[in-house]
Amino acid sequence: MKVLLFFPTVVDPLNFPSIACKLKESLSKALKHFHPLSGRLSWSPDSKRFEIIYDAQSPSTTFIEAECEEDFGLLVKADVHNARVYEELAPPLYNEDKAMEVLSIQFTRFGGGGLVIGVSMHHVLGDGRSYYSFIKSWAEICRTGELEGGALAGQVGRDGARISSPGFMRGVLWRPRRGSLLHPPHPETYFGNLITPCFVEAEASRLLCDDDNLAFAAATIQTAVRGVKEDPLRDCEAWPVWLAKTREPSRATFNVLGSPTFKAYEVDFGWGGGPERIEYVLKDRVGTMVLADAKDEVGGFQVCMVLPPSEMDEFSNPLHGWFLRLMRVWGVVCAYPCLKA
Repeated sequence: MKVLLFFPTVVDPLNFPSIACKLKESLSKALKHFHPLSGRLSWSPDSKRFEIIYDAQSPSTTFIEAECEEDFGLLVKADVHNARVYEELAPPLYNEDKAMEVLSIQFTRFGGGGLVIGVSMHHVLGDGRSYYSFIKSWAEICRTGELEGGALAGQVGRDGARISSPGFMRGVLWRPRRGSLLHPPHPETYFGNLITPCFVEAEASRLLCDDDNLAFAAATIQTAVRGVKEDPLRDCEAWPVWLAKTREPSRATFNVLGSPTFKAYEVDFGWGGGPERIEYVLKDRVGTMVLADAKDEVGGFQVCMVLPPSEMDEFSNPLHGWFLRLMRVWGVVCAYPCLKA
């Protein structure tokens, strides 16, 4: 997962060095609560599993400081998506000695004003809600100097540890809170992957030929979501079969990632409010839609689409029937709707 948070300049640009210093200090404090994020992902030939290797004696996380000469004001406009610049603003997860970082941070300042914080986190360590739980905790420490509520649940010992990381299924990003769908419920401070897939399938002809195709698609997805809410582990034995179907060339999938319930625009580092804009970096993720909350509209959505260039112009023009065209491109709908307990 790679997310960019764009903040307009609300302080003297000459203070950027002090801002970077405060970000690093607060990051160091935050990682004491999220210390597996300072570990490395490595394959264990003994256990035949991926493990997070955490060294309590020398924990480390990459923090990159960079400058950019692009026009910040242009990049934060809703109708501008510069994929090349986004890639440069998102830090890589470095791989050394067959061990990969699970977290990397990049702080970029713009010559004409504005700054961007890019956060890359390996999905094997946590789901989308855990991702934003970390970012908001880091921002809270930067803003107030401390983290209200203390450490997270389920932490491992700090004397050096190997944390087994079970394989996770790509699917709906779902996290129990109060009124949890799981019994017994997980604690509110749970950090990690707690996800279950929700599959929706429909015949392309049904979506293309009838006048109520959009309503039919929405109702089909809604029915599937309700089924998962009632029993998150229902038909779990069939999940491998469904996942195999999504890999068939004739059943190309269309993925829906993220959730407006993550409240990304509430991330506040103490610079006068939340980000002006957030962007997901989705290189090579053609066939993906990302949902986020809207900055200035209660109950609104921010939608990001990744389509081939030949399809993007038509999608952008509602007069061309983008929904029907989308169904022709992908043939079968396989949706991963976001649930909220």
